[in-house]
Amino acid sequence: MQVSQTVPLIKDKTGNVNDVNNYRIITLSAVISKLFEMVVLFMCDKYLVSDPLQFGFKRNIECSDAIFTLRCTIEHFTWHGGSVYAASLDIKKAFATVHHYKLYM
Repeated sequence: MQVSQTVPLIKDKTGNVNDVNNYRIITLSAVISKLFEMVVLFMCDKYLVSDPLQFGFKRNIECSDAIFTLRCTIEHFTWHGGSVYAASLDIKKAFATVHHYKLYM
């Protein structure tokens, strides 16, 4: 029985189709598998608690919430004369395109 199928998708059709960095992988799951996941998540939801500052993979939480929290934190420390150090990840391989201006707006 096949539970899921992994499929490579090309990110940029005008780019080099022989470059492995020009592909992203998606997994196609059977409907019964998705239904099972939903039932397990529904039953275990109250036990799957994460930190309030964890923004990923939560209901009703968006990227803008994380950006707002970051901006407020930076403003707080700079207003009080502190230093702010930040680290960032290069996400260009995770996403086909990232609008950097909107990311930091």
